[in-house]
Amino acid sequence: MSKILLTGANGFLGAFMLDELLAKGHEVTIIKRPNSDLQRIHKHINKIKIFEIISYPLSKLFIETKFDIIIHLACCYGRNNETDIEIVDSNILFGLELIQQAINHNVNTFINTSSFLVDRPLSGHELKPYILSKKQFSQWLNYYSNQIQVINLKIEHVFGPNDNQSKFVPWIISEIKSKKYPILLNQGDELRDFIHVSDVVGALLFLLNKKLPKKKYNNFNIGSGNYLKIEEFLGLAQKIHKELNSKHPTSPKLKKINNQNQENRVNTRINALKDLGWHPNCTTEEGIYDLFS
Repeated sequence: MSKILLTGANGFLGAFMLDELLAKGHEVTIIKRPNSDLQRIHKHINKIKIFEIISYPLSKLFIETKFDIIIHLACCYGRNNETDIEIVDSNILFGLELIQQAINHNVNTFINTSSFLVDRPLSGHELKPYILSKKQFSQWLNYYSNQIQVINLKIEHVFGPNDNQSKFVPWIISEIKSKKYPILLNQGDELRDFIHVSDVVGALLFLLNKKLPKKKYNNFNIGSGNYLKIEEFLGLAQKIHKELNSKHPTSPKLKKINNQNQENRVNTRINALKDLGWHPNCTTEEGIYDLFS
């Protein structure tokens, strides 16, 4: 098994990632800041090594442990009024220090997670500083890929249990449960590929076991493969909630919600990953059922 350095372990995706890495028997070290909330991973505290980034220089960590893989999930969205400088420091400068230390200490692989938003127009987007920083960091990774194996993952709209309640999907579920109608959407016709967090983790683990070209920039999109309008996702969630509150609820594995008016919109961006043999396991319907259960 591998020695893995995981950043962002206390986040939504990171907590699920840590669960699976430990289940697979990997030795995991996480990086935390002094004020990090570790509630999501509290059950694993005695199974992992924790390195506090402020207390020691990052070089000390790499001297003490020979890592095989770095999985870099940590990021700053700017949702808590962080300045542009703080976003750049978190999303670019910290990542640059990580990859330079990885190269200096002969780490085999650097896996970075980015967002599908980097492929979309920046104009008018509320997360513009975040998107710009992630796009720029991916360019730096491409630059360093002749010295270390780089896997850059652009994740589509990930959702699942225990996510931040301020995000779109948890907010939608909360509004439906509370029967706060009508639910108003600013951009209801915007297309999104909604993918369950379990499939994102599955894709990461899949790539860990693939022999990808070394000293090359390996770039993949992770998604379900199908686009929904945001308003369609809302309608699907409302139908599922109604189904679950009926007298005879049906398992999502046995019945798909009837949505015949939805066009078949395929996300071809994930084809590179599918061509390697990976496929998502959780349908959008199953993922939504999971949130209401």
